[in-house]
Amino acid sequence: MERYNTIVQALPNTFNVWTDGSCWHVDRGGAFAYIVEGPDGVILDTYAQAVSDTTVSRMELTAALRALESFKTRSVVQLITDSEYLAKGLVFFMDGWRSSGWRIKNADLWKNLYDVYHFHDVYVTKILGHSGEKNNEYVDKLASNTRKKLL
Repeated sequence: MERYNTIVQALPNTFNVWTDGSCWHVDRGGAFAYIVEGPDGVILDTYAQAVSDTTVSRMELTAALRALESFKTRSVVQLITDSEYLAKGLVFFMDGWRSSGWRIKNADLWKNLYDVYHFHDVYVTKILGHSGEKNNEYVDKLASNTRKKLL
């Protein structure tokens, strides 16, 4: 099955995960957040954390990494993100970056994502940000509000 922009909710025992990163346009830090929804549609976990001295790209990657690490057993996960960098990186570029020795920005995070992505059965859905999708809006607000606490 294609792993990019495939809706897999019809698969049994699929967890939906929404992730987002938020960052100031100047060097004041950022935050990441994620939501985990169980196969029955019940929200199982929400998490957000502020980080100083970072970038929005690092926050997008960290959100996905921490969300996938929160699963202690191998799981089927639909990762839903509005970050094209994260979505296409996971599905189309990560294996090539690994083969070429991780000579990319944020290699530390991509290496860790590689391991956890391949541990689970992950399907990635790229959605348009700020388009009214309820859980995407919620995770965006969670990350933004957490970032603002750095002031």
